[in-house]
Amino acid sequence: MFDKQATMKRILLLLMLINSLALQAEQIIANGSEVYSKPGSIAFRLNGLTSIETGTAKGLYTKIMVKVWVLADRILHDDHLHPNSKLFDSLGRQIGNSYAEIVFERRYCTEEDGRISAELFGVVANNSIDAKTIVEHDLNQLFRNYKKQLIFKDFQTHFVNFEYTDWVGSGDFSSKLYPESHATQLNPGGRVVLIFLKEELAAIIYTRTVKVFYYESQAESKPYKIFYMKKMKDSEKRMLADFYFNRIKKI
Repeated sequence: MFDKQATMKRILLLLMLINSLALQAEQIIANGSEVYSKPGSIAFRLNGLTSIETGTAKGLYTKIMVKVWVLADRILHDDHLHPNSKLFDSLGRQIGNSYAEIVFERRYCTEEDGRISAELFGVVANNSIDAKTIVEHDLNQLFRNYKKQLIFKDFQTHFVNFEYTDWVGSGDFSSKLYPESHATQLNPGGRVVLIFLKEELAAIIYTRTVKVFYYESQAESKPYKIFYMKKMKDSEKRMLADFYFNRIKKI
């Protein structure tokens, strides 16, 4: 007998999987997006949909890091990449090309089939990044749409799309973590932590800009900020801040 409900569940799971594959990292929005060693000085270009990691935007530009593979014979002096070299992803698909000679800031020493993996850094215009693939943008939409107390199930699609991980908890508190990128440092810590008291959103810790419309209070322990979403005793707030701030800084 045809089970319409089971079929709908399978379709929803498939759609969530597709979204997850599309949004698991920030992406360049258009073909030929220019990446600069500094504003005005082109280092390389990237194709649309290329996955990247980003730092915090400064003015009109954002620092990015992209993992690439390059042909070994295109490298000079062990850490310089020739101009006009093709850039590939791990599956061998071309994702861009170098424009100027590039010095690797960090490099994997992995060589396979005449290719070497590397991390390239630069800055891009903010509008080169697809906003839909930015975790804070999606959070802003959630808070804008609800504008009231959120519960765990309201974030389920968001957690899948952006590949959050289960993180630490205490008592009735639990949390989900979205890590910071490696565009700025090797051990960057956390970028977003959503903390739940049983099923209700109790607090959000973040490093960048999140637009929360309704919250009870806020605090800061640089570089982290926290919004308390539920009314709590001062002792509960101190416990929550001490517990999570101490741990997030050790990631």
